[in-house]
Amino acid sequence: MTAVGLPALKATGIRASYGVGEIIRGIDFEVAAGEVVVIIGPNGAGKSTFLRALYGLIQTTGLVMLGGQRIDDVAADRRLDLGLAFVPQGRCNFAGLTVLQNLEAALLRLPRAKRAAALESTLELFPPLRRLLRRRAGNASGGEQQLVEMAMALVSQPKVVLLDEPTLGLSPIASEFVFDTIKALRKTGTGVVIVEQNARQALEIGDRAYVFEQGVSRIVDRCDRLLGDRRIREVFLGGSVDDLPLTTES
Repeated sequence: MTAVGLPALKATGIRASYGVGEIIRGIDFEVAAGEVVVIIGPNGAGKSTFLRALYGLIQTTGLVMLGGQRIDDVAADRRLDLGLAFVPQGRCNFAGLTVLQNLEAALLRLPRAKRAAALESTLELFPPLRRLLRRRAGNASGGEQQLVEMAMALVSQPKVVLLDEPTLGLSPIASEFVFDTIKALRKTGTGVVIVEQNARQALEIGDRAYVFEQGVSRIVDRCDRLLGDRRIREVFLGGSVDDLPLTTES
């Protein structure tokens, strides 16, 4: 596990809604460079909504800082340019294009002189994609498409990447590769925030975790400590954490 340094991404007092009711209710959050932060909690806790709020996809109030720069008043596509990437649930790459064309589309955000090196470093991180470069993305398996989507987000070498259920619907082998890739990202200095259905495996590779319930952050602690806490099993099973302290942090 990496030592936690200065925040690569810091959010303060985040509140978010879809226009009807408030879903995220005043969350403070941060992730350091090279740190893997896991968000866990029962269904409906606001985990995926929080990622969308950080990326600017829904109505949000609060302060979001990326590498010391305020970005909460910046449009979502501009946040990617500044170094915040988001991989949402599902397979949302360009199905009619080849895998290489998908990656080349993502590379357009970089200066031309940096594109070849960025593509090569991304393929080193995702070696299974080399044999798929000429295949239409829509003909790839679900796991392969998820890798393409992650690669497209990472090809611009962001400071922080937000991953929403990256192993959803994947085979055990494909899921294992996704988790291995997340561990490899730690070594590059990229901050990773992950919402994941397989909470136990996510905690096993993570550094710190936030436990969400009903739009608030109830616990902040090291992943290894949460794995050893019998009370957290209630969260994994969809139970309540009303009897837990509002915030604990090591």
